Amino acid sequence: MKVDIKLRVLNRDGEAFLGPGPVALLEAVGRLGSIQRAAKEMDMSYAKALRLVKTLEANTGHPLVLRSTGGPDGGGSELTDEARSLIGAFRRFQEKVLTCAEREFERSLKESL
Repeated sequence: MKVDIKLRVLNRDGEAFLGPGPVALLEAVGRLGSIQRAAKEMDMSYAKALRLVKTLEANTGHPLVLRSTGGPDGGGSELTDEARSLIGAFRRFQEKVLTCAEREFERSLKESL
């Protein structure tokens, strides 16, 4: 049996800023080398993707995506070490939470039946 939990991290104001969507966006930027291409792959506007990146950066206090504009190749984006660390930390935490939730649900189910 699998448990599905949507894990979100809130800032001090109680606003969600980190979750599966923003992490997937960072992963796509890292893989594709472009916020625009990542946004397109995720079927979201470039403006929304850029807003998510800026929100992540504001809430973590670290630059997460290095952006370059123009040039012969049209610019691009690359992840910082902090972004890669954030992705890894979120994915590890997500896996631990899901594993614990499944174990606790199974335990609760056995106690109830």
